[in-house]
Amino acid sequence: MKFVETEVERPEDELEPPPVVTPPRPEKRGAYVPLTFTLAVLVGIVVTIYTVFPERKTEATKLAIAHHRKVEQTWQLRDPDRKELEAWTLALLDGAAPLPADGPDLVAVGARPVEVRHRNAAYIRFHVGEADVSYLVGHTRDAPDVRVSRRDGDEQIESWHSGEWTIIAVGPAASADVWRPRVGVP
Repeated sequence: MKFVETEVERPEDELEPPPVVTPPRPEKRGAYVPLTFTLAVLVGIVVTIYTVFPERKTEATKLAIAHHRKVEQTWQLRDPDRKELEAWTLALLDGAAPLPADGPDLVAVGARPVEVRHRNAAYIRFHVGEADVSYLVGHTRDAPDVRVSRRDGDEQIESWHSGEWTIIAVGPAASADVWRPRVGVP
């Protein structure tokens, strides 16, 4: 018979310490990380959209100002009379666009098509008195129905709506009181 010493520690007898019991994690804390990540992504998308894409409500106005400031113009119609201008806008815009009233003090210098938000618009240059006035008219897609009048340096910009049409007129600010009523600014 063999006696075993019970007081001697053997490797099989080693016991692991009992695990430390921690309270469960609150449910709300588990949602903070996904919520923070989602908010960071959304803020990034919004900031990117506002910095990369132009403001749509001023896109047509900026285009009219840029074309008005061009020194060299290439016209599709050069010195058109009223009938030619009406027929051209009817064909270009699929409708009778509002044009300024005919008169001896209003002379059409030229006209050409431009594209605003993937739609055709008519860009017409008029000579009113001593001033050259640019007149841009096109269909309204989603522009707000407001009248805007502002000054940009030496130029006066007028923008308004007439039914389904958006109209923008750009001319010299010094003679704005003369050309505004002639091109039909309300």
